[in-house]
Amino acid sequence: MPDCISVEEIGKAREERSKKIKSILSSDENILAILYTLNIPGRIKDTPLYRKMHKAGTSEIIKCLKWNKIRFSIIKTAHLFTGSETFFAIHSTGGNGRVDPVAVKKITAAIEETHPLGRFFDIDVFEKPHNKVSSGRGLRKCFLCGRDAFICSRSASHPVEQLIETVRQKGEDWYREYISWKIAEIACKSLLTEAASTPKPGLVDMSGSGSHTDMDFYTFIKSSASLYKTFFKIAQTGYDYSDRTLPEMLPSLQIIGIAGEKEMYEATDGVNTHKGLIYSMGLLSAASGYLCAKHKEKITAEKICSSAGVIIAGHTADYLAELGKKGEGTNPTAGEKLFIRHGIKGARGEAAGGFKSALKALRRLEANLADGKDFNLSLLDTLMHIMEDAQDTNIPGRKDISYLRFINREAEKFNKEGGVFSANGFDGPAALKELDRLFIEKNLSPGGCADILALSIFLYYIERDLDPVISSDY
Repeated sequence: MPDCISVEEIGKAREERSKKIKSILSSDENILAILYTLNIPGRIKDTPLYRKMHKAGTSEIIKCLKWNKIRFSIIKTAHLFTGSETFFAIHSTGGNGRVDPVAVKKITAAIEETHPLGRFFDIDVFEKPHNKVSSGRGLRKCFLCGRDAFICSRSASHPVEQLIETVRQKGEDWYREYISWKIAEIACKSLLTEAASTPKPGLVDMSGSGSHTDMDFYTFIKSSASLYKTFFKIAQTGYDYSDRTLPEMLPSLQIIGIAGEKEMYEATDGVNTHKGLIYSMGLLSAASGYLCAKHKEKITAEKICSSAGVIIAGHTADYLAELGKKGEGTNPTAGEKLFIRHGIKGARGEAAGGFKSALKALRRLEANLADGKDFNLSLLDTLMHIMEDAQDTNIPGRKDISYLRFINREAEKFNKEGGVFSANGFDGPAALKELDRLFIEKNLSPGGCADILALSIFLYYIERDLDPVISSDY
């Protein structure tokens, strides 16, 4: 339960902020100071949601100062029970130049007026000795009735409970929208990043179409762009189901996924570029939205994959059990035949099992990047290790099961001889190009392995860029 604060504690917090402002202003002759807090009614000033709202304002201030080429530094950010606060120092332009305090105030006032959460931002600009700068735009308006906020506050025109609920609801609405678009952005960026990694044996990349005659790199660009709204809706659905069990969202996800497939086919003139990833990355996107809505703890790849598995596990178990009973007498698809004959579960099994292959690939990718290795080569190295033990249904679907084992062996041999990073004098790039030639000759396209790579990229970006619980500093 968040701490309730007293009037005395609010007063003390104001005194401490005033001291910090004076300290910043005294550090340089031409410096300005910015204090950014939130206007939060009631006696609870610090919650996970309020921290997210505060970070949104901090990010917007940074963006606008950079856009206006204003030199600044963040002196301190703190999340206290009296509320989140960030202090900026605005530095001189060089020589005797000082940034115009009114110009800075107008920038911050514009943020307060235009940002979706701006009415809850309190961004004060100070100049020496300790004077608050005015933008000249008049009094701010009440977010409930539109009258002057000062008058409503002094006359207690609105019940505190109504004010608190309004702030909470507007904050939730903003965060739901923001986080869903962010997840969709990461999903589409991951699709494009996988497609751009070059060279990939038998696969579409920037150097060619691999073993495909109906698609190229530009087809993947069109497909990825077409799926932005699909992944947004999927992430938003996950968010909206946060107060229900994970499997309950599956019917809604299926409807969105089918509509997304139609968008993809329309964008690619009927070519299937990402049908499998609409399914797999869709599950991860839904799980990400679901976990973000909880406002409780930092998201990890393991939590996302586990949650995604729970969404689909029961449905997959029922489906495979029924398929096992029917056998091949029901005109099964190529993927269904692989399960019936060889027990290969494909993308369904990967998802229901908690995306273990994607997690393993993620950790390899992370290790490569942590060692400072080239990003493209790190992706290719990850792909070649995925190929070693992958049960890629695309391969036997195009040929037969023996070619899947062939790809596993070729990948293992490549990695042992020196791999992508050319250990022991091995020429990795040249060997990759030779594998590409060989796979094209045999009409082999390890698309399932490419999908696992795309999922590992998604998880990498999610862990790096999507933090629903704000830490003590930015």
